Amino acid sequence: VPRNLHTVAAPRIPENAYQEDTLLPRLVTLIFSERGHCDRLAHEDLTCFGARYRELNSHALKCEANPPRLQKLDGWGGRVDEITTCADWKTLHAIASKVMV
Repeated sequence: VPRNLHTVAAPRIPENAYQEDTLLPRLVTLIFSERGHCDRLAHEDLTCFGARYRELNSHALKCEANPPRLQKLDGWGGRVDEITTCADWKTLHAIASKVMV
């Protein structure tokens, strides 16, 4: 077993990525207050989104491991041009549709 190997701890996944960020909430307040907008709604939306970070990250990692595939032809040589994605792509699409991204 080799010695003196440098190891790095895996990053900690926060419970709420937005609330635990030291800069982003203050930046949102600064930007929205300068423009006369209500930053409360932005904070609420980003807090909800931040709470789903673990779930979204899990789906995103699976999507990255399983990129979409293009099937150009069927088994008989007929043109089908069909894109196949994993279930996580569909899940992320459904989540994005709900939050109107």
